[in-house]
Amino acid sequence: EKENTAGLRIDDPRRNYRDPNEKVEAAYALTEFEHLNGIQFAKEIAEYFRTVENPAAKEIVVRLEAFGQEAVAPLFKWVAQLADDEIAALARSTAAAARKMEGRHAHWIGWMGDHYPGDKGIVFAAFLRYDAVKPGQMFVNRAGVPHAHLQGTCIEVMENSDNVVRCGITPKN
Repeated sequence: EKENTAGLRIDDPRRNYRDPNEKVEAAYALTEFEHLNGIQFAKEIAEYFRTVENPAAKEIVVRLEAFGQEAVAPLFKWVAQLADDEIAALARSTAAAARKMEGRHAHWIGWMGDHYPGDKGIVFAAFLRYDAVKPGQMFVNRAGVPHAHLQGTCIEVMENSDNVVRCGITPKN
């Protein structure tokens, strides 16, 4: 609605939303399927970043402890706007911390660090909730909820929409 009010043409490259439809996705796992879906609770995010040796990670913890869940969305945006060298350093530190942890979520963050060193997606992965589904199970990615497929095969069905927002992690246009 904001883009329409601002008078942006439908084909304007600055637009994120080109149609009125939400982008809800339903997925059916054909194999064991691991993914990140939705934001973790502030307490879980802070717990993770307490182990990360980096000034930006310490700032994340301070803000989460002070403001709780209300801090998560602004922090997501703040991290996306860090300078390239700062986000790369935070990503490397985030992956290094994950390599010392147990569990599949930490495994994947470490894996991302090994394969995509310094990539900002590593930091965002620490904000997201890990989930695994078995073959034959379904899951839903609600409109506006960040998610990432990690491993496995699924059939994904989504509404007809061009409203993909990539949280600043990858370019849209």
